[in-house]
Amino acid sequence: MSRRDTAEKKRAKSESDPIHKNFLVSMSVNHILKHGKKSLAYQIFYRALKQIQQKNQIEQKKQIQQKKQIEQKKQIQQKKQIEKKKQIEQKKQIEQKKQIEQKKQIEQKKQIEQKKQIEQKKQIEQKKQIEQKKQIEQKKQIQQKKQIEQKKQIEQKKQIQQKKQIEQKKKMEQKKKTNPLSVLRKAIGRITPTLAVKARRGRGRGSTHQVPIEIKATQGKVLAIRWLLAASRKRPGPNMAFKFSSEVMDAAKGKGNAIRKKEENHKMAEANRALAHSR
Repeated sequence: MSRRDTAEKKRAKSESDPIHKNFLVSMSVNHILKHGKKSLAYQIFYRALKQIQQKNQIEQKKQIQQKKQIEQKKQIQQKKQIEKKKQIEQKKQIEQKKQIEQKKQIEQKKQIEQKKQIEQKKQIEQKKQIEQKKQIEQKKQIQQKKQIEQKKQIEQKKQIQQKKQIEQKKKMEQKKKTNPLSVLRKAIGRITPTLAVKARRGRGRGSTHQVPIEIKATQGKVLAIRWLLAASRKRPGPNMAFKFSSEVMDAAKGKGNAIRKKEENHKMAEANRALAHSR
């Protein structure tokens, strides 16, 4: 094969990989291994990105499980409330029946006292009562049927709402699949300082002063990558990829030794702000 063919293949590989072209990626890879191969640095960097993506997916799964548990608790509470309402209705019906029975007993006593004349009235009243009971039973049956139909409609609406919620959650999960490069940008953005401190000689013999100096964006990113890699080397872990990924995740959340380094630098600059005129 000619050299042009191999060069075209390398160009195609670099064009297909968006991470390979990134400015932050190249800066961080150049600082990972000082005296090593670039391919090994890229392997470490890609492993770190994979571990960042896996950790983000685990956190998303935990959030989804917590939401499911909350929904299950709500459903259990709703069921308990429905059962309590049913029990209250049953108690009311029992009390009504007791009252009806007591009234019947009183009427029977009166009918016994009035004897023959009232017996005819009793029969008429009994017939009326039977008809009333039938009507009441018919009304109860109609009400029960209506309640059953209403419950079915409510259950159907709940199922439709649950399906919609599940579809919305799936769409949100697809949107929330995080890109590891965005996490890296966020971490470096939080670490990048705007001020630096440099030692300058004073007028006396051997005296030095810490003077705060403003930094450009590129210099700030270089310092941020140095602090990030230094903090990841100090972390405990099986390999550099694991250390680097965990330090990037902490920095994106505003934690870790790299963030502490930035805060210390900022405190030193504020403490020596009075010496800024001596630059």
